[in-house]
Amino acid sequence: MNITLNRESEWKRAFLDGLKINGHVIEGLESDDPVADSAVMITGSIDSFGHDHIWDKMSFDWSMAPNTSCRVSCFSSNSKTAKINGKLVDFDKWLSKGQNSVSEYAELSAHLFSPAGTHDKDGLLCCRGRYLWLRFDIIAQNRAGFKLEAIKLRLPNEKIVDYLPDIYRRNQTEGDFFPRFMSVFESIFFEIEDDINRIGEKLDYNTADEVMLVYLASWLGISQQTASPEALREQIRSAVQEYRLSGTREGLQKAVESQTGFTPVIIEHFQVEKMAREGRDRQIYTDLFGTNPYKVCIMLPEEALASRGKIAGLTSRVRACVPAHVEFDIIPLTSNVQLDRHTYLERNSALSDFNSMIVEERSVLYDVYLGGEKDEK
Repeated sequence: MNITLNRESEWKRAFLDGLKINGHVIEGLESDDPVADSAVMITGSIDSFGHDHIWDKMSFDWSMAPNTSCRVSCFSSNSKTAKINGKLVDFDKWLSKGQNSVSEYAELSAHLFSPAGTHDKDGLLCCRGRYLWLRFDIIAQNRAGFKLEAIKLRLPNEKIVDYLPDIYRRNQTEGDFFPRFMSVFESIFFEIEDDINRIGEKLDYNTADEVMLVYLASWLGISQQTASPEALREQIRSAVQEYRLSGTREGLQKAVESQTGFTPVIIEHFQVEKMAREGRDRQIYTDLFGTNPYKVCIMLPEEALASRGKIAGLTSRVRACVPAHVEFDIIPLTSNVQLDRHTYLERNSALSDFNSMIVEERSVLYDVYLGGEKDEK
């Protein structure tokens, strides 16, 4: 089993000097100093939830530039207090108050820590206590090349037998039948327990894998048919703001933009109602926009609707953004030039006929002109 530190909220509890938090990663700050750069990090308390817990091993997921060394030390205790300048203080609160300079924090707490490992990826802690603090002293020619993504603390293997009454543990060795029999259930139970302990990490859209990301998107009614994982993360991140705009023209425009990457032309019925009633092209407006006052036409370049998958995904997204009583048509806009449907090649001849374009048997792009003058000859 492991205790893993790999989230922004956990890094924010740490004391940092020469380092910064970038999302869920700790990175070194750039420096113009020609001499070697140094940096210090002291984690917030890590709770084992057990008195006199034996901290066994640790491993890191980090990367360092050449000519970089990192010394890791640890401090453990059954309480969160530590003696600083002869006074007992809450160590976490003392680190976060900011009453001392950066160098004073590092110097005043140095006596608490003892070596825990080297700059290798694995190390032995060999310390005892409920709470653990880790300190990283980094010396680098290029401090900006240092990145720390995760710290894993490996816990001693637990056994179900240890939780049973003494009669089941008395005179038992690992080779006996009963411990071996119970190990079958250990592999199931502790795996489930680890999943429960890591549920927050698994449900975090910033770190969730692609399968869980699709599942989280479905909770919010986000269409994931064609969206990439990065696009899904961004849609989940902006879901609250989109819901505030849900049912509005601005909200619909943002939803279509995020789904297709194109800015739509949105025409609501009230915008053309007067022209459909009084204009010269009344019949054309009626054919295009109908007579339903609760209808919206969404016009997009044809490349935004290049496949059935894109059309289906967009239709689902739009349906979730408009009020239940509102109908909508999605209309592709083609790029072409038409000269009265005729050209003159020594004689008057028609180039071709035009057919209406139908999108999912609902949206029709007719061969019409708005506001053009007709020649009556």
